[in-house]
Amino acid sequence: MPNTQDLLLEDVDQIPEMDTITASLLFLLSKPGAESDSSVSKAIVDHLLLLEKHPGCKTGVLNNTARKLRFYWNELRSEKQQQATESLIASDLASTDFLH
Repeated sequence: MPNTQDLLLEDVDQIPEMDTITASLLFLLSKPGAESDSSVSKAIVDHLLLLEKHPGCKTGVLNNTARKLRFYWNELRSEKQQQATESLIASDLASTDFLH
């Protein structure tokens, strides 16, 4: 299934204004615990990509910053997912040990 940003980036007429993307992104970044909430952190990554690929933001400081932040948030999401997986594995092992 295609991502929202892929659909938006295919049709230039559907791309939101940079101000709208930026305002939404700032709102998402201000949410307490955004880094721990997988749906919020995914939305942040999606908005950073939209900003990075926006026709009005092809080069320059804003584009570079959006790209670097997207890499940072993707890494953060990967770490959180790995921690969650490790926690589930440890929990499964603990319950298995408990049963034996």
